[in-house]
Amino acid sequence: MKLRISFGKDLFTALVLIMVALYFAMTAVVETVMNEANLGRQLEKQYINASPSDVIGTVTQFQGSASSPYTLIEFGDYQCPPCHFWFNQIPGAMQAYRGRVRFGFRNYPLTAIHPYAEQAAVAAELARKQGMFWPVHDELYSLSSFDSAAIIHVIHSNNLWAAYGDKRRRQAAAADVSVDVTEARKLKLEETPTFLLCTPGHKVIKLSGLNQLPQFVK
Repeated sequence: MKLRISFGKDLFTALVLIMVALYFAMTAVVETVMNEANLGRQLEKQYINASPSDVIGTVTQFQGSASSPYTLIEFGDYQCPPCHFWFNQIPGAMQAYRGRVRFGFRNYPLTAIHPYAEQAAVAAELARKQGMFWPVHDELYSLSSFDSAAIIHVIHSNNLWAAYGDKRRRQAAAADVSVDVTEARKLKLEETPTFLLCTPGHKVIKLSGLNQLPQFVK
């Protein structure tokens, strides 16, 4: 009789342990499914209602191969501290996705908080028209101090003073900046930098940072 009671308790204990283990296992499975579903919804929200041609605009000078299936466009502000941070991450990203991603830049100077951003953007667009965009772009983002004098120094050091001093050419560059700003507002971009990834399937994805590239670039 005592043996049967002991056996019954052991069996009951074993069943309880099995049920507890199954409960935790099912809970883990449900949490995993829900987390994956939530992640899927979050990623889906990053697809924006825009065409790659609108996002790329008139940009013709890129870093990376022209035949790359993905195009990464940054809407940036030369006086923006977070833009400076991501500027230093771009070379590594381009190397990691060599042949897969090309990179282009568009202007979104936030003039309400960055008084010299528009002047820098105009200088960069003047350089773009001279085929010197990337050197000037890099130099503007590498400035240790950012003010009008520093921007003028960049203009002088890249032999752009004649172009900058020509009112008509400077106005044309300012008009190009205005086109970029208009497009950024149309896309309802609220901060800089904003990275938009144009995919081979003609989708546009708003990235929270370059660390998201592995989720979308195949």
